[in-house]
Amino acid sequence: MENNIAIKVENITKKYNLGKIHRGIFSFFFKKKNKPEEFFALKNISFEIKKGDTVGLIGRNGSGKSTLLKIMGGITYPTFGDVTINGGCSVVMESGIGFHKDLTGYENIFIQGQLMGMDKEYIKSKLDEIIDFSEIREFINTPIKHYSSGMVSRLSFSVIAILSNEILLFDEVLSFGDFGFHQKALRKIKNLSESGRTIISISHNLNDIVSFSNRILVLRNGELVADGLPSDIIPDFIEEILLVRHNKESTSKEKLVKNSLNIKDHSLYGPTDIKLKDFRFLSANSDDRMILSISKPLEIEFKLEIYNISTDWDFGIIVRDVTESIIFTSTIFEEINMTFQSEGEVNGICTIPSNLFNLGTYFIYQYFTNYSKKEFIPIKDFISFRTQIDENKKNIINKYLGPIKIKIDWKI
Repeated sequence: MENNIAIKVENITKKYNLGKIHRGIFSFFFKKKNKPEEFFALKNISFEIKKGDTVGLIGRNGSGKSTLLKIMGGITYPTFGDVTINGGCSVVMESGIGFHKDLTGYENIFIQGQLMGMDKEYIKSKLDEIIDFSEIREFINTPIKHYSSGMVSRLSFSVIAILSNEILLFDEVLSFGDFGFHQKALRKIKNLSESGRTIISISHNLNDIVSFSNRILVLRNGELVADGLPSDIIPDFIEEILLVRHNKESTSKEKLVKNSLNIKDHSLYGPTDIKLKDFRFLSANSDDRMILSISKPLEIEFKLEIYNISTDWDFGIIVRDVTESIIFTSTIFEEINMTFQSEGEVNGICTIPSNLFNLGTYFIYQYFTNYSKKEFIPIKDFISFRTQIDENKKNIINKYLGPIKIKIDWKI
């Protein structure tokens, strides 16, 4: 293996035999004779990670992320394939794997440090820093079986992050603790990455993953389906998650095109007094993904059906980026101070100005709001588009600095 490679995964497969395991005196008589069903948690996965890389490992629940991390960390072994680790490697699991529940936090710090290959004097020199970072000093001499799961995870993270081997594997370690500790742990991971550590992290928080990763691996049903830059990988992954959430079924590449709403049950698209009947990009081909030049405005045509004008309903949009963060909202009444004056069909066009979006993928949701009743009714469906730079533009737009790229006038 080349010296600049930290981890090499070659054709890793992990198989489990599903079925009840019978034990005891009656197991011989009642033993299940059918052949156990085979379940493949990982299927023929191969990749290399260079030293100093910070890699985000993402995928839906049950995709094999934690299994892969445990194999790389030596906690479990593959059925087939090999993993080569070039350097010291430490694993932090949310459950605090490796801690002895009957020992105190103080004692577990030394055991974990020695398992990482650190000598006792070095661990002692870092002891106060570990305890202070974990924020559990008053409980440090208490057996960890009395700790909450969050306390165990914070201590485990603190030990691994501060003693810090060359390779660090984190499994959902940023899901514990309050907001303050979460931000502190995130800053620590960034500092470790900047110091040259190799980091592989699992998280369902894509904001965290994007903020410190220079590479993303995506697992689906035990297979590695994508490997690349966050800006290239995350949009497709978010689209898939959102579409599965809405359709409650697996998605194919074709289903990722969302140029218009496929409204079948109008009762789900608004309150009793007003319904959304249509919502689509004005210039998009229904068979192709909507691609928007950042220097062009975005036009959306919509159709509403008004059943009762005596109620004070307004219609608007919510624009989100790939992390599902809200970029902005807008409604008819807010922009043109207009209310619906008659019952029947209303057709309209919503125009989002040019030079607003950065490079990326965006989602446009719809909602109704009633100011007098103080009601808010979101529509759980969306259309999506991607942006691109004009071919004649030579400037490079940074993909990682926010979802919008407003045109600013500069004078010198």
